[in-house]
Amino acid sequence: MNRHRHGITLVEMQVVITLMGVLLGLSGVCLHTMYRAQARLEGNIQRRAALDRLALQLRTDAHSAVAARLLNDNATRMLVLTAPDDVEIVYRAQQTDVSRTVRAKAAEEAEQSPRADFLHRDTFRLSGAAGVEWQLSDDAQPVVSMTVLPADGLARNGTAVPTTIRTSVGWQAQRQQISTHHRASESGGAEP
Repeated sequence: MNRHRHGITLVEMQVVITLMGVLLGLSGVCLHTMYRAQARLEGNIQRRAALDRLALQLRTDAHSAVAARLLNDNATRMLVLTAPDDVEIVYRAQQTDVSRTVRAKAAEEAEQSPRADFLHRDTFRLSGAAGVEWQLSDDAQPVVSMTVLPADGLARNGTAVPTTIRTSVGWQAQRQQISTHHRASESGGAEP
């Protein structure tokens, strides 16, 4: 009698289970790597978006300002921009964020309560930043420079480099003076 077995042996079953375990392990490692890459990419996108918003706001404020100065408050260095309508815009940099505070200059001088002079406050989160450095040139047309330094870990693995934002102070006010002077000269010296 010829008997043919129509089943699988225990050895064949062990080989199949081992191969399935290896495949599941490899797919788990691949998924973990993909999730880490996605999180790193999202972090870079958020960091870049915050820097872009900060750069746009800083340039807008600096261009419309009539004066700028740097102040030291404990260990924090601040940029103070004076707008033409008796408003001060203060940029204060902490380690991982930059706060922008708009306050009425007259209220500060009148020594009212600290909250009464605040008109607006923004915070720009700079995740992965190790600090911010400010510079202000002493030229006739001052230039503000803000350098965001990346944290050591990000700088080491190459995902972030120092970013510098430069803008001139009073550019818009100077442009308005030039256009007003130009219109006055065209109309024969009389202001409209």
